Amino acid sequence: MTDYIISQGSESNGWSWRKWNSGRLEQWGLIQQTNKTGSGFGNMYYATYTGITYPIPFVNTPALNVTPYGATMGIVGGITHTETGITKYDMYRANAGTVGGTVSCYAIGTWK
Repeated sequence: MTDYIISQGSESNGWSWRKWNSGRLEQWGLIQQTNKTGSGFGNMYYATYTGITYPIPFVNTPALNVTPYGATMGIVGGITHTETGITKYDMYRANAGTVGGTVSCYAIGTWK
């Protein structure tokens, strides 16, 4: 049986989503984060961000990919998330200064 999209859309906050007949749910967005002063952790500096809500809740915790963009950050780690959103993640860089910029988020799971 061929799967097909039953609804799709985008939100004003930068998130887009696609619901499939099979129950698959994809959600993605580019999220702009404000710069924060990094806290020291060995030779790394990091800032913690919280509170990103998915437009549509998943049935279970989805698979998630978070990728940083921008000159003031290096890597993303320390990610915690649930079926309703990303509860916390840290952005790291190798030298002192502000940490921030845009992150690309892609979550895939099920809606039914």
